[in-house]
Amino acid sequence: MSVAVWNILDIDEEAGEEGVNALISDFTTKRMNEEGIPEALNPDIEEFLKHNALQFAREKKSITYLASACFKPRFESLIKCSEKPQ
Repeated sequence: MSVAVWNILDIDEEAGEEGVNALISDFTTKRMNEEGIPEALNPDIEEFLKHNALQFAREKKSITYLASACFKPRFESLIKCSEKPQ
């Protein structure tokens, strides 16, 4: 298993804003605590990724890389996959 890394702007170029939103829609920093209750580890990261990351990248204010340890990334047919950021 390897880690695939994509620049959010590459995803935007290949799949459009809808593709970016579909890819990040499932992202969460939540995990189950000891009582079995979901808790967000970093809600600020979730908020930024889902609401600001693409626009900030387009404006060259910041860049976001998405990494996946999955064997087959959801958008492998739409975007270029690389082993390290470009």
